[in-house]
Amino acid sequence: MEGQDSSKQSGVSFIELIVVISLLALATSLVAPAVGRTIDNMRLRSFGRAVRNAFDGAQVRARIDQASNLVIFEEGRFRFLRADGTLAATLIVPSPITTLEERATYVVSPAGHVLGPDTFVLETPGGRAGAIGLGGGFGVRFTEGSDDAGQ
Repeated sequence: MEGQDSSKQSGVSFIELIVVISLLALATSLVAPAVGRTIDNMRLRSFGRAVRNAFDGAQVRARIDQASNLVIFEEGRFRFLRADGTLAATLIVPSPITTLEERATYVVSPAGHVLGPDTFVLETPGGRAGAIGLGGGFGVRFTEGSDDAGQ
């Protein structure tokens, strides 16, 4: 150990620490938007499926009760009403998903037919769109589009 300077200490310099933190911040800023878009797309897909499932439930109720059910979309929510006017379900459009329509009304007949607008478009802030559509009067489907679908 002779000849070695014992005053030198090993460790990380302040400059090295700043460089590493800067690289981490840069990597995070590049990845964060993609993660946000992925989360928005998952919300879109999940909400579209929830609406489709709620319509399926309204069809079942209409067939069992042999009475028309009503589905009203307004103020950012779907309200599923039984024939007697009682509320069966409510689905609120999650943020940041938006709709092109401000109001829509659907009637679910005792035979299970769904009557109303053919498509109902949902969009994410990134422009990804999905459509809730009527399947020839029987059944409701949810389809996802590309980044410019619905435009």
